[in-house]
Amino acid sequence: MALSIRPVFATPIFEDGFESGDLSKWSPIGGSPTVTSGDAHHGTYKAVLNASGDWAQARFVYTPIDHGFMRAYVMFKSFPHTGAQTAVFGIFNWGAFSYMSEARVINVAGTIKWALRYYDNGVHYVAVSEQQKPVLDRWYCVEVEGKSNTTTGAESRIYINGDELTDVSQTGKNNPYAMNCAYIWVFAPVTHWYDCVVVDSAYIGPECSLTVNVAGSGSVSKTPDQAIYAWGTNVTLTATPTIGWSFDHWSGDASGTANPITVNMTSDKTVTATFIQDTYVLDVSTVGSGSVNLNTSGPYYYGDVVELTAVPDVGWSFQSWSGDLLGSVNPTTIVIDGNKTVTATFTQNVYTLTTTVIGSGSVIRDDPGPYHYGDTVELTAVPNAGWSFDHWGGDLSGSTNPDTIQMIGDKDVTATFTPSVSVGGHSIHIPARDIARPAAAYSLLLCLFAAVLASLRRKRR
Repeated sequence: MALSIRPVFATPIFEDGFESGDLSKWSPIGGSPTVTSGDAHHGTYKAVLNASGDWAQARFVYTPIDHGFMRAYVMFKSFPHTGAQTAVFGIFNWGAFSYMSEARVINVAGTIKWALRYYDNGVHYVAVSEQQKPVLDRWYCVEVEGKSNTTTGAESRIYINGDELTDVSQTGKNNPYAMNCAYIWVFAPVTHWYDCVVVDSAYIGPECSLTVNVAGSGSVSKTPDQAIYAWGTNVTLTATPTIGWSFDHWSGDASGTANPITVNMTSDKTVTATFIQDTYVLDVSTVGSGSVNLNTSGPYYYGDVVELTAVPDVGWSFQSWSGDLLGSVNPTTIVIDGNKTVTATFTQNVYTLTTTVIGSGSVIRDDPGPYHYGDTVELTAVPNAGWSFDHWGGDLSGSTNPDTIQMIGDKDVTATFTPSVSVGGHSIHIPARDIARPAAAYSLLLCLFAAVLASLRRKRR
């Protein structure tokens, strides 16, 4: 089973990753152990113990403790032959030669198994585990635990990659000696590699890696930011979205939407932070009569450029933009960097109605203005004395009087009046077309003269 307790962090009693390139931290040294570069668990160097039919060991003696742990990363390059076994490492009492906990591998009928060597009442025993089977050329995190200096409560345990091999755990043993020595040791013709050795008074656990992936656009910071974490380290992950994106959720070895989040490193872990792209609203309204066309209807994302074209209704003109867009350029563009509100203002066109008079008279309007698209204006031609209305000209035609004109633009209307002659109490209208033709006018005058003579003759009688 995996250890569920949290470690009590303290300054380790001893640690060596062999990055010094030698075994200077170990004493005494027996046989011919070496330190070589390349293929380390991490870092550059590893220790190599190659018994070659003999034994090799390195020891470290420290102040005695009653409860201790030793962890090392171990790679097996070869195994003992059938029926043989070899030590891997352990902790014990140097003076009494009492082994509290020692990791071993043993070849049982051709099958390599983990084993735990322990001490009880003056005798050393080896318990063989059936839970896991080691293989060559793979780094294992191996940890042994020993509790001693007691006649009834001594304990021994072994953990592989953070999992306790419970079928070989020992409790209630008699081991009256405190631990004061840690060692790496092989005594069979085998080769072991070692790295990242730690001795402490609390559970050490596997070194853990934390891989952080990102889906979407953003980043994740780790505090502390390390390539490798000690077992039980709390790492704070903070998701920071790129502008225009939002953090959505964690997945993998973390879950939920809390940000930041804390990950407790009890194994190698992979966490993915998912970011989603923000969508923004472009709210367009109008004042007056008209509409606004957009070159894209959305959804809109950060940095999108939208073209707006104001289209006035007939009789109206686009005046200006307001809100998050200013000016009167049409069409124009807006950059989406948040929710946007734009108003297009249209103003009603004002048209002029110009009236002029030919002859003597005036024109009366029923509406003095201002005039907008579709307005209807009634025009009445009023001749002065001795004149008659003849016809409309310009943007109005005919001789209907009064008459109406519809304002669909600027309008120019001419009212033409012509003289009229009163003969015998009768008013005779001279059409404008005849005034414009001399021959016709002369003929008309002759007729008028004849009419006047006839009238005078009647009076004399």
